Formats: sequence, C-alpha cells, structure tokens
Amino acid sequence: MHTESVFISTQWRELCYTLNRQYLTVAADKDFEVPEAENVLLMDLSPVKAKQILNEIIEADDGRVFFTVHAERRMTERKISRKQILCCLKNGRFVEEPYREPGGGWKMKLDSVSAGDIVTVVAALDYDDGRNITIIITTY
Repeated sequence: MHTESVFISTQWRELCYTLNRQYLTVAADKDFEVPEAENVLLMDLSPVKAKQILNEIIEADDGRVFFTVHAERRMTERKISRKQILCCLKNGRFVEEPYREPGGGWKMKLDSVSAGDIVTVVAALDYDDGRNITIIITTY
C-alpha cells in the first residue's frame, strides 16, 4: 500500500468517526423515545393483526418461537417438522381465532396442508423480555 493511500484511508476513517460522533451527540441531545415493540398483551388482537405478528416473528428468525415439551413429543410421534409448524403459522388459516387466556396471553389454532397432510398447530402469542413471542403448545 502506498503512503498516499494510507494517509487518505486514515483521513477517511477520522472523518467518518467525527461525523458519527457528531450525529450521536446531536441524537443524544434530542428528547425522543425509541418505540418499543407492540406488546400483544395490551392489544385487542384481531385475526389479521395476529397473522401479522406471527409473520413478523417467523421472518425475523431471532429465537422468538418456543416449543413446549408436549409439542416436541407430538412432533416426533407424528413426524411433523419445525418447518411444517412455521409454514402452518405463516400460511395457515385460523380454525380457532385468537382468544385471550386467563394469564393475558393469546391462544389460537391454525391449520394448513403440508406435504399432502393437514397440519394443525395450537399456539400462543405472549410478551416476554421486551418482545412478542410465539409458543407452540401442540400439533397434530
């Protein structure tokens, strides 16, 4: 690398650092709130909104889909894969629309056709650690 390009690259890095620091300083001086994720426990959840939240959770693929031990056993017994479960949540139709559980979470039942078979999933939407989550309760 030539001395000239090292100098330019160093200047560029310093400029980026300075601009970034100025931006962060300006942003820190402003009074604004970072919006939190919509808490499903505080919503009056419609089927359309439930599907939207399910899709967001599945597409994010960030560890917000949890399987109960019971669901894992049923999946093994019935040879239903995680992929089939996620496809059912994303593309399935409601057999039972979302309804509020006594603890405040939302429960629902969806089904879809996967590999020629009807897959049914009972799932819950809940809120934990500042984010909406999905819990797979059972499947058949």
